[in-house]
Amino acid sequence: MTGAAAAAVVLAMALAAYPLAEPVRIRGLLGLTGVVGVALVAATVLAGRPGLLPGGPAVLLGSYGVSLLGRAQLDLGVVGYAAGLLLLAALTALAVEDLPVPTGATGRRPPPGRLPAVALAGAGGAALVVATVAAPLATGVALQAAGVGAAAAIVGLLGLLLRTRL
Repeated sequence: MTGAAAAAVVLAMALAAYPLAEPVRIRGLLGLTGVVGVALVAATVLAGRPGLLPGGPAVLLGSYGVSLLGRAQLDLGVVGYAAGLLLLAALTALAVEDLPVPTGATGRRPPPGRLPAVALAGAGGAALVVATVAAPLATGVALQAAGVGAAAAIVGLLGLLLRTRL
């Protein structure tokens, strides 16, 4: 396992644990979805399949989104969580690109400019999340939902940018 792969799995574990920090009645569900998210990230980096990349971050984002439902006030950690998801996607992509191509493989590697394009898209998406959370709108669940929605859109965009066959 490469350094990027190990870092991606460790970051996925931290992102899975974050929703559990607040006392909520659905801890078991949040814990289970966190384990599934980490397992998807690990499977992606071990199998070297870029098509699996959106799965782990999407499940972790869903777990975080569900954890927001039980909160009475705005979670100021939403920006950090979104940034963590972006970093997770970038590390996972880097780990997948670092894997050797098996002899006789019929697929192709992503073009060399793919990761910088994903990084630029991620930076633009992070700016969108920060602008959404910092906007002088009414606070509460609607604002949190907007931030989570923006993060979900970013994860989807990253998945589309990285999609390739191996």
